[in-house]
Amino acid sequence: EEDVFGTWLSYSEKHDVLVEAGRVARDSLLDEPKGMRAFRAKTGVVIWHDKKFLGPAILHGDMILKDRSACDLLTGEAKMRPDPLTGESTEWSWIRNYGCNTPMASQHLMTFRSGAAGYLDLCNDGGTGNFGGFRSSCTNNLIVAGGVLCAPEYTRTCTCSYQNQSSICLVNMPDAEMWTSFGKVGGKGTIRRIGVNLGAPGDRKGDNGTLWLEYPSVGGMSPPIDVHVSGKELQYFRRHSGRVEGPMNWVTASGLKGIDALSITLGSAQGDPRKYTVRLFFSEPEELKAGERVFNVSLQGQAILDNFDIVKEAGAAHRGVIREFKGVMVTDEIKVLLKPTANSKPPLLSGIEIVAEGW
Repeated sequence: EEDVFGTWLSYSEKHDVLVEAGRVARDSLLDEPKGMRAFRAKTGVVIWHDKKFLGPAILHGDMILKDRSACDLLTGEAKMRPDPLTGESTEWSWIRNYGCNTPMASQHLMTFRSGAAGYLDLCNDGGTGNFGGFRSSCTNNLIVAGGVLCAPEYTRTCTCSYQNQSSICLVNMPDAEMWTSFGKVGGKGTIRRIGVNLGAPGDRKGDNGTLWLEYPSVGGMSPPIDVHVSGKELQYFRRHSGRVEGPMNWVTASGLKGIDALSITLGSAQGDPRKYTVRLFFSEPEELKAGERVFNVSLQGQAILDNFDIVKEAGAAHRGVIREFKGVMVTDEIKVLLKPTANSKPPLLSGIEIVAEGW
């Protein structure tokens, strides 16, 4: 009966907690209140109250998913995560692009409008993705249940121009490419695990936990990392991963031709050298034969691949090749040099994965 402010109520039967929140957004009224508080439902006793929190208050187990972040249902304390690049503890957050409507969540997926129809994989925590070609409606119509995502047409009188104004139902297809935007958070400190996916259309988290960042950035916001490439005639390429054979074909499906050097800053030069495992990813995008693209590769000034021929190693073009090197000593920077042999086409590289050993 005192200081009632919220326009959003969520109730957890499991914990007997009622959460009150405002929902400030671009399509809200200007006097929409801020703040969030939790009550013991049976008694009305306030458990916690934070006047800065923004709704909605989406209950997800013992967690509240709220505006671009999350908190503990019983305490209001911020949900934390290890930074995927440095391992340091940081506040969990998520991003989305412009758009009306309210996020909603199933057990494994949060859906919302992010320009087009957007989603966040709550299991993999790999960033925000989009289903292109249509938008979620003014009221969120992206409903997940039973392994199916249903999007009944509910744009009503909206005049936003999108290609497909239709009811749509989506099922999981592992071969469909899904790229995400992780956001600008992260990467502060010494990088311990990272993947750089040259020519990729977005970010993606691998099954082993490595966050692969697109380079150059074209698909949305990514953590700021210091990457430099050089070459006389640099040419990025990208194909659908379904056209490339081999493991992690979503890395080897793109790349950079004409590259002669790549460097990635991992931390301050003031620290002690650390050991890393480095994996280099290659695939030949042209219809070449063995012997037509041959080059040498050095890592941290040490020769690691002599007369490397992608087609010969893979057995054919459009097949991925991965080479792993352990115990690579790094103080502040990883540097890869590529040099073509005589009468050869320029070198190429699809991606690089760097993982601190013992982490």
